[in-house]
Amino acid sequence: MSRSRRRSRSAALALVAGAALAATAIAPARAATDAPALQGSVRTGATTASVVMTITPAGLEFPDSATIDMVATYGYRTWQPRTGATCPGASPFDAVSAAAPHVVAAWCIYTPNEAPATGAWVPKGIATFPHAGRTYLVVNQPDATAQLTLTRQPKGGQPARVADIGLMLPNGAPIRNHGGGIAVAGTKLYLADGTHLRVFDLMKIGANRDSYAMLQERVYTSTQNLFTSLAYDTVSRLLVATSYGVTTTDRPITFWAVATNGYLTAPSRTIRPVRTTYTPTTQITGVWSHAGRYVLSTAQTSTGRLFASDITSTRAPRAFAWVDEPAGLAEWSDTLLVSTTQPTMTTVGGTVRTEATLFVFARP
Repeated sequence: MSRSRRRSRSAALALVAGAALAATAIAPARAATDAPALQGSVRTGATTASVVMTITPAGLEFPDSATIDMVATYGYRTWQPRTGATCPGASPFDAVSAAAPHVVAAWCIYTPNEAPATGAWVPKGIATFPHAGRTYLVVNQPDATAQLTLTRQPKGGQPARVADIGLMLPNGAPIRNHGGGIAVAGTKLYLADGTHLRVFDLMKIGANRDSYAMLQERVYTSTQNLFTSLAYDTVSRLLVATSYGVTTTDRPITFWAVATNGYLTAPSRTIRPVRTTYTPTTQITGVWSHAGRYVLSTAQTSTGRLFASDITSTRAPRAFAWVDEPAGLAEWSDTLLVSTTQPTMTTVGGTVRTEATLFVFARP
């Protein structure tokens, strides 16, 4: 574990240690459990899922604050463009089939010498968002607890300065994250956590030297395991959510209306999605959506697959094979998407991947 990594983790925890909540969170009511049986092919179904909103009261105060641009400018680590020298154990991408979308750029984002004491960094989610005339990128890289890595969108062939931001509960305790998908709507960052959808404000980053953290502001809770992967459709102004799913062959994709303040549109504390679409795709690790079109990344097979479709289509999604498992999806540009590969996995050929990679590819 590197010195900067150890300092980042311990200082981020110290940033909120010893503080107390000023009030108690509202106890959430029970959500409905009337979900229909998931069966059949791609289809639009009844919107029966729901979440219950809890607003976190103000409590902790950070010693100092930081802006998005400040965090990106003074990042204490660097992502290097992927080469055989910088990422000898990363995916080569040279075995991607001709039918697969073309990879146009890649970065080595975590290597073994940067791994925390608890194990390797495993990317779980990715999102891009515009702010103050620039485009930024965040990757959820949990180390047993939820943590983001933030940077300005790098250019192909150029290194990128990055910094980590711890995601914490209102009392300063780290979040033991399950799922890990992320999305940004305006300045609100959403974190998928199984039955929970947690919300943070990117305008409220706490700082302590080169360590950063954000506190949960709201949480939406469901009795169903709805939230593994997330995306924000900027055209439709909808938050799109999927769940992983191993044995069920018909997965729900739920679409949630987002208000101008970045939070879910909430006529009451119980909120329902505006649309639910079912897909036969399982083991979903990422989703991207744009005006009704969507792409899913999955962990199917030992190398992973991508599926592309439209919410109005009744045909099976188009499938694309990959070299390594893609984890998370986000928009890079009008014609490109971005995803990550996970380390410490073994490919179909028996090669062990020891580095995590960020890669940009043509939108299928």
